[in-house]
Amino acid sequence: MSVFKAGDVVTGLFAGTQQDKTRPAVVVSSDLYHANRPDVVICFLTSQVVGANAPTDYVLFD
Repeated sequence: MSVFKAGDVVTGLFAGTQQDKTRPAVVVSSDLYHANRPDVVICFLTSQVVGANAPTDYVLFD
């Protein structure tokens, strides 16, 4: 059993709109969440930010 912590970068095979591929994601759920739930909340990471204009999109700056 894996233990995930907030901020961990993970990879996995995720279904996409055009193809399934291995993608990076970051764990955004907290330790408190993990202590009470059997699942984990992740956020996909991408370098394709041209279309990142939805209310749920967040662009990270270096």
